[in-house]
Amino acid sequence: MATSSKNSISKKLLAELQEYQKQPGITEKHTELLRNAILASPLLAAQITESLTRRNSKGEVLLEGFRTETDKNSGGNFSFQTRLLSVRSDRLINGEQSEEDTTFILGHEIKHCFDQERMNKLFENLKNNLEVQIRQKGQRDYTDEIKTFLQVSRELEARAEINGFNALVSAWKQKHNGSIPTKEQLFALTDYMHDFIERNRDKNGNVTYRFKAGLSIDEKTMELKQTPQNLEAMGKHYFDTQPIMGRGFGPKSNASYREWYSYKVIAAIIQQEQIQHGNNKVQLDLEACGIRPQILQDLEVDINCIEKPSIKNGKSNTVAITPSPSHTAALIAKYQAAAAAMDADSPNAATEMARSNPTVQKIMERFDAELERRQSLREFENSRYTLENMPERARDLHAQITDKLTAYVKENNLPYTKEGLQNSITALTAEAFDQKMTQVDHIGIHNDKLAVHQDGRFIHDFAEVDAFQSRLTPERDSFQNIVQAEQKHEQEAQQRETERQMEQSRGMGMSR
Repeated sequence: MATSSKNSISKKLLAELQEYQKQPGITEKHTELLRNAILASPLLAAQITESLTRRNSKGEVLLEGFRTETDKNSGGNFSFQTRLLSVRSDRLINGEQSEEDTTFILGHEIKHCFDQERMNKLFENLKNNLEVQIRQKGQRDYTDEIKTFLQVSRELEARAEINGFNALVSAWKQKHNGSIPTKEQLFALTDYMHDFIERNRDKNGNVTYRFKAGLSIDEKTMELKQTPQNLEAMGKHYFDTQPIMGRGFGPKSNASYREWYSYKVIAAIIQQEQIQHGNNKVQLDLEACGIRPQILQDLEVDINCIEKPSIKNGKSNTVAITPSPSHTAALIAKYQAAAAAMDADSPNAATEMARSNPTVQKIMERFDAELERRQSLREFENSRYTLENMPERARDLHAQITDKLTAYVKENNLPYTKEGLQNSITALTAEAFDQKMTQVDHIGIHNDKLAVHQDGRFIHDFAEVDAFQSRLTPERDSFQNIVQAEQKHEQEAQQRETERQMEQSRGMGMSR
């Protein structure tokens, strides 16, 4: 890669920084701080400049530009769907994030940008492996699939972390006329360097600094190479570690990379198992994957559905799962067993007695009546939750989203199945209906969220769903959500009308 001096900037990078400044809430000062953090490091500047022109196998540029990161638990992000690099603009302006912090974060994320095809391949392989596994009869242990997924993710995060380190070393050298920083100087630059360097006291009380176990540094350049040894060490010191309070992922900021990378996948597996096999348990060894059950629960994964595979003779011996039958299913099973006994071709004393017993006859009649009632109820419920029975606004939104998402998927060559696409359309329709949207002007995927936007509104102007999870959400569930949302809106309207009448009765009002 070519190097870049502190005062030089490519036309393409300048153009993208100007686009960044056009975003709502972004000022010239925001842009200046981002620009300075990039140009502070010749290595980082060269990598970002290259990413704006280099193209992937699909002919797309690796980096489309910069956006504001909205996740409060994240310092930055690179989206593999939009190919946008997001930064915490609020931290740039309020001083919470130093120039060194920003340089390191950008160095980390730009490595993800260069590794995007490897990451996309990882998710493709995961999807294919899960599809093969879930079609298996009997034993379906997902431990190996999750472990493989996490192992590759671990390596990619280690690669990114090392690049962030080297970007900051490059910045130091430029700032100090090419001099090589000491371990102590690097340690003091930013907390991010504490993942690489540790501070200790010797027996005499003197403070010492050393690179963490397993890291092999080039002492002449103070750079870390992307060697297997260093990748393994960074995987241990970064990906495998439990986060310090407040510095993790998720709503409680307590999730590690292992939990954060895997929780959506595990939730999807649970849902797909229930859809395809009716299973109420999923075979997965969380301990072997380094995943804490409590953290999954904090991320709203139903851990009661996860069961550790049994071990026999050193090998996983997953027992076939017998799902817990619903009351209706149990009733039907009892009825079918009784009917089979009554209709047996080979009469015996038991069946003859059953046929002649008035009590048994009454029981069978009650079974017939209850079965008919429940089947009718089920048919009614199924017919109720269809597109034809949805409110007019929901049907309009569904049609608009169908057109736009179908075109978006085709345009971007996204790997949607026919069923998955229909599920996502209906899930997004339900969310848009709940947000009281009346039309859809834009659609896209950002930060793993499938989102729609309506122009000209200041509130209720967008709706979003999890892009992966929505594929697995049955249409019936989404239609049911629409019905519930309509009921909620009606109750809200009634409440507002009641409050208006109460205000009028008090002689209170507002003039405009």
